[in-house]
Amino acid sequence: MHPGWLPLLAWLEAHGANISETRVQPRKSQDESGYGMYALQDIPPSTPLFTVPGIALLNSITLRKHYPKTKPGLTNTQIIALHLFLHRPSSGTSKCDPLFGPYIAILPEDFDAHPLTWHVKQAFSSEGEINGGAEATFLSLLTPSVSQDLERASKAFHADWKRVHDYLTENLGVCASATNPRVSDGTGPIKSIWDFLWAWLNVNTRCIYYRVKQNRSDPNNLTLCPILDFANHSAVHPTTWPKSTRSEVWNVAPPRGKDHGDDFTLLSPPDSAVKEGDELFLRYGHHTNQFLFVEYGFVNPRTRLESSGFGDIDISPVVEALFMDRGAMGQWLKTVLEEEGYWGNWTLHVSPAPAHPDYRLTTALRLLDSFPSPVSDISDVDDRDERLNTWREAANGSRDAISKSNETRCRRTLERICRGIAGAAGSQIGHLENVFAQQLADASGWSEYVKGCVRTLWQEEEQVALAVLESIKMGAEF
Repeated sequence: MHPGWLPLLAWLEAHGANISETRVQPRKSQDESGYGMYALQDIPPSTPLFTVPGIALLNSITLRKHYPKTKPGLTNTQIIALHLFLHRPSSGTSKCDPLFGPYIAILPEDFDAHPLTWHVKQAFSSEGEINGGAEATFLSLLTPSVSQDLERASKAFHADWKRVHDYLTENLGVCASATNPRVSDGTGPIKSIWDFLWAWLNVNTRCIYYRVKQNRSDPNNLTLCPILDFANHSAVHPTTWPKSTRSEVWNVAPPRGKDHGDDFTLLSPPDSAVKEGDELFLRYGHHTNQFLFVEYGFVNPRTRLESSGFGDIDISPVVEALFMDRGAMGQWLKTVLEEEGYWGNWTLHVSPAPAHPDYRLTTALRLLDSFPSPVSDISDVDDRDERLNTWREAANGSRDAISKSNETRCRRTLERICRGIAGAAGSQIGHLENVFAQQLADASGWSEYVKGCVRTLWQEEEQVALAVLESIKMGAEF
């Protein structure tokens, strides 16, 4: 049992939860990697596992009355991260957040194994914050798409940090209520940014969809939820699911003026019963391993990928390089794809069979091969408008393809891309083993875990690229 479990239950009960109807408990996972959520009894399908009162959920509604208003308003991510930042537990002090202390106490102590932590630390490496070179080494071993996506995540983090930092500068009195001594003792921003990174990663990795806004698709519809944090992700096991709230059923925001939204109830899997002692899982949606690693710091093991039929990779950096290698022509083609909505987010997929490129990638390659090398200047192409119109007709479905010769060139380009990806992946897998043996064998305890994640990312690149190559060889139509 998690040491913070009983205090958490007592806190939830004080906030109106019926603890006697809680049918789960956190226990050490079977692989000893952390905690999981386990059934306390046999549970029929679609049975409530627990209910958390709306007032015990950590979101913009339950926090807003405790913070001065500002324009523009803080996003839900920013205000939740701000609150966690102010109240991060600290060894050597018994102070805790008077609002959500028992819940915050069960959050992860750190995110040392998360790639965004390494990325942010690298930016401050001159300050001596990088840990023995392990983080920098792992950053150098990541796949191109993961490295590119980390840049996106880092920009989002720094934008939120700047907004919260500016907010605290404008509202210095807020810091006086902090139970985190590093916030209230005047320590400089280089140190306090690590506490905000911890807070931000808790929000990014643990928040769930929860209606707080009128618009169902508003990105601010999220919350942190006690108990649910213990559930692990699975792409293959039967998964739990949330009971629809009043706000979702009626498609409305929670009533204005209330200090909390709807209660949250988690239900057991709808199609199978749960046995006492079984682990209960969440599913974060169908995401690539690249996405899961950047956002959450883990990957689906290969065995689970193979059994689930999943397997897709983002190859945008590789394809972008093809366009950039074409000079002025490539830049013009990029502009066309941006204007038409086809630039970036290019992927290869194993399923459904046959393994194939996604339509965005096919469309981009058709354009690239409509203006084949060695032409590097668009002014040298007299019939560019005609070629562009033909490409648009193929893109919008008015015609099946541009021409047989264009399709042949596209398949050859795709074949070169896949051979390059598979070859690079094979080399990097061997390189990873050598680097780990020579430089990281005695590194932090999480290094072996991260090595497995990075190896899986490269293995998946190789596996998917080879599968698409086989489809090309067999003459599969895309």
